[in-house]
Amino acid sequence: MSSKKQKTNGGSYHRGGRRFDPRENKGKGRDETPPEARNVTPVDETTVNIRCFLGKSEPFTGILKQRFQDFIVNEIDPQGNVVHLTNLNPPENTDISEEITPELRQEAIQLVGEPKATEFFAAMEKAEAEPKFKFTFEPADKDARTSLHKFIKKCYSKFSSETNGDRVVVVHQSKDRRVRRAEETRGWPADRPKYLQFTLYKENKDTTDALDTLGNFSNNKLTSFSFAGTKDKRGCTAQRVTIFKVPAESMSEVNGKLYGIRVGDFKYVENQLRLGDLSGNRFAITVRDLRVSDEVILEAVNQLKTTGFVNYYGLQRFGSGSIPNNKIGLALLQCEWEKAVNLILDPRENESEDSNLFRTFFKETGNVEGALARIPRYLHIERMLLNGLRNSGPKAFINALGFIPRVTRMMYTHSYQSYIWNL
Repeated sequence: MSSKKQKTNGGSYHRGGRRFDPRENKGKGRDETPPEARNVTPVDETTVNIRCFLGKSEPFTGILKQRFQDFIVNEIDPQGNVVHLTNLNPPENTDISEEITPELRQEAIQLVGEPKATEFFAAMEKAEAEPKFKFTFEPADKDARTSLHKFIKKCYSKFSSETNGDRVVVVHQSKDRRVRRAEETRGWPADRPKYLQFTLYKENKDTTDALDTLGNFSNNKLTSFSFAGTKDKRGCTAQRVTIFKVPAESMSEVNGKLYGIRVGDFKYVENQLRLGDLSGNRFAITVRDLRVSDEVILEAVNQLKTTGFVNYYGLQRFGSGSIPNNKIGLALLQCEWEKAVNLILDPRENESEDSNLFRTFFKETGNVEGALARIPRYLHIERMLLNGLRNSGPKAFINALGFIPRVTRMMYTHSYQSYIWNL
């Protein structure tokens, strides 16, 4: 079935179904600079060596990914299970253990006396539901205050204590997510596997964008997440993700608060996911605007069942931009660090106006701070690279590339490997 290029009546190609969608580009300008002015070659099947078809049926045209709901991808894990998001709730009884043992109760009694200890433990049972919760102690001296602070830190991962100006110890919920995150890690139960595995379901977002958004909300770095492979941006996708020592309760808080992202099916595992830890992907694809008879389509489908298809790596592996990932990968393999940086940051065909304004500004000026002030929020990889140039120096290209997650750098080199496979 030769429907890889979708040709319209006007004769223009819509690679990957990237027909202009007013909903997608609402509020954004379109860069009308011709490709030849930017010295770029648009990516299509022939540029990545996809040239042969096994089928002999009559060719026909259609539109792929006119809507992101037209392209559904479910990862298949190494055991052959198709990944679906089925449960948004964290597992029962998996909160960071804050059980107060008889030994801890006795320690509290020795510190503050039995009446105060009893009052404190009773208050703490309801404390998490009260954001403005406070409980005070009035220790006799500095040593008593220090012992009390250590006790609170040891017993409660989501609460902090501090001494105010009146030398009163105040217990309250951790104000800073980073403090809470550190305390959760320190309080991790010894018998719990150290990685949280969950299913990430996303709509119309690439994997890096979704995880960066998820990390910002949950106060985790993008590099903290690991996964078996990236999934299409323009689609509805489900895949497994792992992260180091994050409670399921904490990660589940994002549900209902982030547009187009949901997480669930939480499970604690011993090992993190690595690139390639999957059997494949299952696709459900809607092709629209078919201008051909049912008989032709049926013949093409039957031939596909009989003869199969050439096992090419498709356009997804090379990216949807006018600068393909395989060119970046080749620059990395050849240790041409400056070239790799420029390829990632250079202006691109058919990107939004604000994106190319930032790219053009940086290409013409080399001003890192100015580029960071202009970069759109959704260009996560480019922002990391610019932060690397700012922190390491404008010519420290190899150091700047180290600011990009390892899995993304590997994606570039794997893309070049795929390009060679297609030859």
